[in-house]
Amino acid sequence: MTTKADSDCIARAILAELNDEDHISGKRTQRWLANITGISYTTLRRKLLKRPDTLILSELIAISDALGIPLSSLISESHTDSKAA
Repeated sequence: MTTKADSDCIARAILAELNDEDHISGKRTQRWLANITGISYTTLRRKLLKRPDTLILSELIAISDALGIPLSSLISESHTDSKAA
């Protein structure tokens, strides 16, 4: 079971991937991610910025696939951050 802190960390990891300097080409935005994953833009923004605890597994899989990163990297990031807190 994920906690609110875990969900917040996962959302931060997703946003960090979108803002990664290596990928700043003008196309890896929240709108781009919404289009690629099929999650509506307003829903994605709400989930990432206000309600990360509502992200479901299928959405996290779609997001990690779109970002080209393993799902485990998002989840392990949250466990690392929450243990450090």
